[in-house]
Amino acid sequence: MTIRLRRHHVLCAVGFYGQGHDSAYLSNISHLVDGALRKHDGRSVTIRITDHADVICAPCPFRRGAGCESQTVIDRMDERHGQALDLSPGDILTWGACLDRVRDRVRPDDLTSLCEGCSWLDGGLCRAAVARLSVEEEGLPEGSPTTRGRADPSLAAQPRARSQERPPDASSPAMTALTTSPITNGVMKATASGPTARSAPQTGTPSAPATPIGQARPGR
Repeated sequence: MTIRLRRHHVLCAVGFYGQGHDSAYLSNISHLVDGALRKHDGRSVTIRITDHADVICAPCPFRRGAGCESQTVIDRMDERHGQALDLSPGDILTWGACLDRVRDRVRPDDLTSLCEGCSWLDGGLCRAAVARLSVEEEGLPEGSPTTRGRADPSLAAQPRARSQERPPDASSPAMTALTTSPITNGVMKATASGPTARSAPQTGTPSAPATPIGQARPGR
């Protein structure tokens, strides 16, 4: 399994805890993170770094083709995250290696500058996830604490918001479609069984309010 991720989406995947722009986006990222990256063998998943829209972007209401409605904000965020994690477009590494880089190179307070422009930042879930990662043996949200002791205990103790939808197994049709559908410039094409890429918000009640241009919610 190979998953394409933008540079800033590495930290987004680490910090994801059941929030999203709308139901389609939330279902997609839940299948990816909980259905693959956080499984017992998730560290072995292959990650290909891209500078185009990726599998997380595919159903995002703010995606515009291979780019984003707030592309300038996204590009700057990708650049900062790439420098912090030593990631460049075209790099291929395991998810475990991504987690190791986050653990070794990023501290919770770093997100203030790294994630500038992301309106999910103020909720504190990403900082809490980075704090937990620095004290957990396997670097996964469900791992066992060790004595690394570099995290702020108040952050590590924050409650974890979870999606109410039970994530499917990585071998489920939805997950298979997510990771094996044809991809053009990093964008997953629509499939009958998987999440659908689109360029406009869905109707209905979103999981979180849409954000106007200039206040992008990249990643989650």
